[in-house]
Amino acid sequence: TDVKLMEVPYALNADERRFVLIVAAPKMGQELGYQVWADLAGGTTYVQTNDTNDLSAVGQLAAAYNRVTATDAGFTIDTLSGGEDILEDVASNDGWLINIDDEWLYANGVVDNLDGSMTFSGVTRGVMDTVPSDHADNAKVWIISSGYADLTPSEPLEADGTVRVKLLPFSAGTPLPIASATARTLAVTNRAKRPYPPGKLRIGGSAYPATASGTRPAERTSRAIRPP
Repeated sequence: TDVKLMEVPYALNADERRFVLIVAAPKMGQELGYQVWADLAGGTTYVQTNDTNDLSAVGQLAAAYNRVTATDAGFTIDTLSGGEDILEDVASNDGWLINIDDEWLYANGVVDNLDGSMTFSGVTRGVMDTVPSDHADNAKVWIISSGYADLTPSEPLEADGTVRVKLLPFSAGTPLPIASATARTLAVTNRAKRPYPPGKLRIGGSAYPATASGTRPAERTSRAIRPP
């Protein structure tokens, strides 16, 4: 199972406390869901914290996607797992939250290219507490709106630190034995309480330049983390 752990941004649930989001995609197409086992102190004393059928769709960028790509150009993903869920939701979904590397994006359109790939359009870059970033060809693209789970559904984590997690996929039979599951870790840093970086950064007229030298005019847009 493909898996990613992320600390939840403030804008996702309007809560300053520490929550961890899990996205997992079926690797063999047979998984129906997974159990979440974790040691919230980063050790190896695992206890079950969740049980979910919310598998996620994940693919890979069909080409590099840089930070200054035009919004209407969108991007294409291939080697897609769980993509049928995206198309099933087209009629009712107002858009899709997407994660690539450390950047969150929003897209309001998707087209099935009928060759195993899909193209997303109407893309807004660097949403919530992220900024546009460069992404390499074959970078993983997680369709967050297709399904995700909380590490601890009812309670936030109490303090910063490292959490260690194992997912036990299940199908019609017994879940994967915990000794056979891969352990994954995440450093929790109270992301939801940190200030947002400035948006729409331009230096000397260039959007998010990798480097700049000399005296150049700078422009940016402030973003409020929460309503006043």
